[in-house]
Amino acid sequence: MRPILERCMKGNSIKSVAVVDRATGLCLGALGSELNPDVIWSNIQHMTTVAGRDPIQAGVVTTSTDHHLVSAMTGTPERLIYAVFTRADCSLGAALAELRIALSQYSPSITLA
Repeated sequence: MRPILERCMKGNSIKSVAVVDRATGLCLGALGSELNPDVIWSNIQHMTTVAGRDPIQAGVVTTSTDHHLVSAMTGTPERLIYAVFTRADCSLGAALAELRIALSQYSPSITLA
């Protein structure tokens, strides 16, 4: 799990990142500042509900201080990346681009243990 977390944390404005099991909400690994499990779970539920109607690329919640992004991992759609970016340090578009770049560099052949 660590390689994808470290790759995501290389972004300039990222505060924290976690890999979460979509079905159970179990955190499989995290780096950075502390994350609120209730916020993560509600974002995952929202993304899963919408994805039932149309495939989803990313789920986004923007607050006055942060951008919260959820995205399926390449090759492992049952696992989601949850990332929090500092809003003052980057635009929403930049945060999405940083996360997509990190995920595009991820190889599913990396052991996720």
